[in-house]
Amino acid sequence: MGYSVDVIEARDRLGGRAHSVPFGKGTADLGAAWLHSTPYNPLLPLAKKTGVEYANTNFASHSALSKDGRIDQIVLSPESTTAPFETMTGPGLSWAWRSAIGLSAPDGSAGQYMEEGIAASLNSVEACTVRGLYEVAFAAELDDIHIVGLLGSSGTDPYWKPDPTLEDGLPRSDALMYEGMQKFLEILSKDIPVSLNEPVRVINWGSDGLVVESSKRSEQFDAVIVTVSIGVLKNGSIKFVPPLPDSYRQALNGLSMGLLNKVLLRYPEGTKWRTDRQFISFCDKDPVQFAVNGLALTNDPAFFGLAGGNAARAIEQATDDELVHKLHSQLRIATGIALPDPVEVRVTRWSLDPWALGSNAYLNRQATGYEKLALRQPLVGRVLFAGEAISIEGGSVDTAYFDGVRAAHFLNSG
Repeated sequence: MGYSVDVIEARDRLGGRAHSVPFGKGTADLGAAWLHSTPYNPLLPLAKKTGVEYANTNFASHSALSKDGRIDQIVLSPESTTAPFETMTGPGLSWAWRSAIGLSAPDGSAGQYMEEGIAASLNSVEACTVRGLYEVAFAAELDDIHIVGLLGSSGTDPYWKPDPTLEDGLPRSDALMYEGMQKFLEILSKDIPVSLNEPVRVINWGSDGLVVESSKRSEQFDAVIVTVSIGVLKNGSIKFVPPLPDSYRQALNGLSMGLLNKVLLRYPEGTKWRTDRQFISFCDKDPVQFAVNGLALTNDPAFFGLAGGNAARAIEQATDDELVHKLHSQLRIATGIALPDPVEVRVTRWSLDPWALGSNAYLNRQATGYEKLALRQPLVGRVLFAGEAISIEGGSVDTAYFDGVRAAHFLNSG
């Protein structure tokens, strides 16, 4: 059994929160940029086969700029970064047996459990670096994330096999796709009809059939896979007729849209700085938690600043000039050289994007741990939700892709 496919896209481009743009002589990703756990990532062979260039990264290697302006060279060993997770052994065991018998997850935030371990096992600079990494990874403050967000949602994902060496949660074997995630989209969407600039307004899934109403048409379909963000689902941009069942709406209440923003600075050709550290951490989080060293990874004289949670929200309240001045000044201190003014700047503000309303989803303090399983249930066997938000293994390009595979497999097996 098979379906002919029609992709309906609200934007004037494919990709959603994966958005590649020209930057200097190459490409920069304003949204998703990494493939994770590359030794085990099923998408990496596609990158190799198609010649998409990438650079291997290790988030454990940092220069760190402390709040008092001191520069530290740090390497986060697996031993030092596993310790914060030891405080979650009790909640983890509790969640294991509670989920086995259908009870909700233990109460508490990720920050509540991790802070004790961070304080006990890391010095102040290592601690600020680890906090910043997790705030960027989850696009939220640790105190806003339910403990089950780190323990893992109930259920398994047969289409995604995580890296078994990722014991401490830090990404140590990821690939920065410096030719842009858009390359994957060009490959995967080849020969598939795509309709751009066509927001979907209504999905009527009642007993009379399945009808999709957009800004351009009203058309009947055999099945629909909905891949919009949790932010768009929750704000009512798409009306479901009849309304979504209570189980779906309750599941949506346990998920929130996180926020990750970027400040990208490119310097004149020929500008040099040290390349023995791939990342710079900023302990004051103003304007970003850390910056990717483009010269170390892609031989491009650029820094890619990343901010998650409250730092990302602060970016959206500042002007580009203010952000450039702050980050440029901090980079001068961190590199120890009189960097010239940047020649190219890009700043993202993802919560202001009406088709995203944020960057990626996380389980909030109201979560029960079963939200993703609930949203994976098909409506009358023909309307399915898919994407990073409901992937059991967490939100990324990789897991979003394979959650779409899950939904497609369900339809093809029906």
